[in-house]
Amino acid sequence: MTILVFLAVRGLAQEATDKLAVRVREEVLDQRSPIEINVSTHGITTLQFPAHIDALDGDGFATKPDQANAQFLLVAGDTWVSLKSLQAGAEQNLNVIIHGKVYPIVVKSTQENDYSVLFREPSVGPLPKTSLSDLRRHVSRKRISSARIVGLLDKVKGYPTFSQLAPAMYVGMDVNEPGREGKGVSENDQIKTVIQRVIRDNQMDALAFEVEITNKTDQAYKYDPANFAVRVGEEVYVNTLGDGQGLIPAHAQQTAYFIIAGSSNSNLPNDLSVYNDFLAIVRGVQ
Repeated sequence: MTILVFLAVRGLAQEATDKLAVRVREEVLDQRSPIEINVSTHGITTLQFPAHIDALDGDGFATKPDQANAQFLLVAGDTWVSLKSLQAGAEQNLNVIIHGKVYPIVVKSTQENDYSVLFREPSVGPLPKTSLSDLRRHVSRKRISSARIVGLLDKVKGYPTFSQLAPAMYVGMDVNEPGREGKGVSENDQIKTVIQRVIRDNQMDALAFEVEITNKTDQAYKYDPANFAVRVGEEVYVNTLGDGQGLIPAHAQQTAYFIIAGSSNSNLPNDLSVYNDFLAIVRGVQ
């Protein structure tokens, strides 16, 4: 009797494990055969792709849950997309563009969502046992150029608008807003700085910062917009490009932007996360 009970319990446990395993699956990308993905209102589904995502195109997908006509919440990285349903029974197609080829995916809102779907190209065998956290180490690097740095600066300056109208611009980028959580704040007798937003271009190994600067004094405060920096622990990273008015009237507030590309040690990669505890350094000019 004891053996029978043990076997029954083990059988139920195995059945439960099998049901969960079905919600993690592998699919082959096919331009002519749309693949169905199950998402839900109470869980996250992550799609892992074998290469850099060039662009995403779809109707009803939003980066914030309060956007108009939003049916699905979408967060994208360089080679992955995370989805959550905002409406029960919703269904939309999402076109994923990789290497200039369009792969159609049908996203459906169901009771039980897929945990993750791992895609591979037709000519490639089964995917290696690689965790999502390891993918970032293998992201191909873009060559840093003046045009790309200026482009990243434009993306951080226009983020409130572009993220709504053209979210595909931020594919392959990480975004964090430490100011909303009371982080990224530094202060002295003259000014207070708050890092409102950090955007990382993973392929270029560069970070863009949006900083709010408040003049606490009764006099105009002059600073050098070409000489911003951030501190992370004991390391200081000097900006590659900065943009600011350079003069803040008494008791006024301004927003400035700057880019950190590469490392504090010559040309080594910085691999800095947007979730680091950054403190902005604004250098005054006498």
